Amino acid sequence: MALPRITGRQMQRSNVPSATPEEYYRRNVYLPLLADFENQLRDRFDAHKVVVGLNMLLPKFCASASLSDIDDAVQFYLGDIPSANVIEAEFTLWVNKCCQIEEKNRPACALQALEMCNRDFFPNIHSLLSILATLPVSTSTPERTFSTLRRLKSYLRNHMNNDRLTGLALLSIHRELQVTPEQVLTEFCKLPRRKNFLV
Repeated sequence: MALPRITGRQMQRSNVPSATPEEYYRRNVYLPLLADFENQLRDRFDAHKVVVGLNMLLPKFCASASLSDIDDAVQFYLGDIPSANVIEAEFTLWVNKCCQIEEKNRPACALQALEMCNRDFFPNIHSLLSILATLPVSTSTPERTFSTLRRLKSYLRNHMNNDRLTGLALLSIHRELQVTPEQVLTEFCKLPRRKNFLV
C-alpha cells in the first residue's frame, strides 16, 4: 500500500503528517470514521435515557438505584403520574420493599414488577411501571402491519370497501388464527340475503 500524493499546502482536507501508509490511513480515515460512528451511537442512545431510568424501577436493579437515576423519567412522564410531590418517599419505600426480597427472586421484567406493586400504596411507581410495560421493544410489528396493508391496498385497491379491507388486513396480520370454512359459512348465513330472485 502506498501513500497518496500529498501536496505541501492542502486546502480541502487534513494533511496529517505520517511516515507510513498504515499511519496515514489510520489518522485520516480510520480514526475520523470511528469518531463519527461513536458520535452517531451517542446521539441515538442519549434520547433513550428516559427508558433506562424506568428500568431502574425494576426490583432486580432498584437496590442500587437512587432517585437521580429515575429523575429524567419522572420529569418526562410528569403528566401521567398521579401525585408527583410524593415520588421521593414512594421511591424510598419501593426500594426498601424490593430489598426485602431475596436477590435471586427479584423480578427482572416490568410485568412481574407490576404484579407485585400495590396500586394504592405505590400509585406513582405503578404508573411508571405500567408505562415501562407498554413501551414497544421494537418497531417490527407496526412495520409488518404497514407493509401488509400496503400490499393489500395496492393489490385490491379498485374493488374494495373499508369493511373488506379491514377484514383482509386482520386475516393477513393475524395469520396464526385458523379460520375454517364452517366458521365462514356460519357467519355468512347470519347475514340477511340481499339478492332478489325472480321465479
